[in-house]
Parts: sequence; C-alpha cells; structure tokens
Amino acid sequence: MLQGAEDRHGYRVRCFQGRWLRAAARIAVVTGMTGCGGGTPAAADLQFEEARVRPAAVSGKDAGTANSAAYLLIRNVGTASDRLTGAEFGGARRVEIHETRIGDDGLAMMRPVESLPIPAGAEGRLEPGGVHLRLLGLERSLVAGEKVQLSLTFQNTGVRRLIADIR
Repeated sequence: MLQGAEDRHGYRVRCFQGRWLRAAARIAVVTGMTGCGGGTPAAADLQFEEARVRPAAVSGKDAGTANSAAYLLIRNVGTASDRLTGAEFGGARRVEIHETRIGDDGLAMMRPVESLPIPAGAEGRLEPGGVHLRLLGLERSLVAGEKVQLSLTFQNTGVRRLIADIR
C-alpha cells in the first residue's frame, strides 16, 4: 500500500512498510553485533576410547530379537558441556541408552534413560553394570574380532561416528 492511499472502505491510510523494514533491519544488525542472537551453543570437544560391543550369536530364529550392548569412554576435553541423547547401529532395529540398577529385591534390572550428561572437562563411561548402549533386535551375529560402526548423537555436537571392536 502506498503512503496516503485509500483502503477498500475509502479511509485514508499511511503506509509504514518502509519504516518497519528499516527498523527490523536495525534490530537485526544490533542483535548480531551484541551477541544476543540466541545462536547455537558451542560444541564440546569429544574423544572416544575403549569402544567395544559385546559378541552375540544370532541364529535364524533369533534374528530381530537378539540383543547386545556397547561400552565406551567419552572424554569431553572441551569447555562446553554436552549430552549423549541417542545412538544408531546398522545391524540393530534400535539402540537405547540403558542404565542397570539393583532393585529392592537385589536383582539387577535395566531401564532406558533419556540421555547421559558429559560435563566440560569430564567423562562419561558406558560400562557393564552401569549406563550402556543396548543394541536391540540384532539382524546378524556379532563375532569377536570384527569391527562395527556406531553413530552417537549429542545434544550440541550432533552426530559422531566411531568404530568399535567386538570383544
């Protein structure tokens, strides 16, 4: 609409389009210069060690129902905290982050957890009897001595791939 034009009811209206666009552009420039743009958090500097997957025999009748586990050490040598939020393994229907807990009856039980925090300057250990990756619905046997690829998803860092030994 042009400044001073009439609307469909015959009222004279002023167009502020140019002023609004200029004001919005100024706000965008100032926000970018002051660092208040709500940008993404810095990614952590993650290192992976001791990555291994437990062997699992999968016969024809077990395909899609057999399970295994993956263990590793994640070191965050950066200055930003991060969080492991998920994982994938091409030979499994799905992968969940699990935690082993001892119940009131003295029996160990596993339960899924949403994520594993990896604070800056610290480590997250995925190990037997604690937090680990549960590989559910294996499609094939996992034979000791082989290597497999895991994809880990982190809240800030995104997806990181690593090679794990089956042992």
